[in-house]
Amino acid sequence: MGVAALTAASTWAADLKVGFITSLSGPVSSLGIPYDKGMKAALAYKSELGGRKIHLIQLDDALSS
Repeated sequence: MGVAALTAASTWAADLKVGFITSLSGPVSSLGIPYDKGMKAALAYKSELGGRKIHLIQLDDALSS
């Protein structure tokens, strides 16, 4: 029981990783770029949750015409 509680506590202490995929290039980038800016604004507003630092991982879906 104590080992499980210790493992859960160490898992909770880890930073949060939030990932999102959006169109930063290509024909749909007019939608993806504002979405990217919104995610970065949210992170600037609240970069920590419950004492855990939030890391934003972004991926361009690289759609092309």
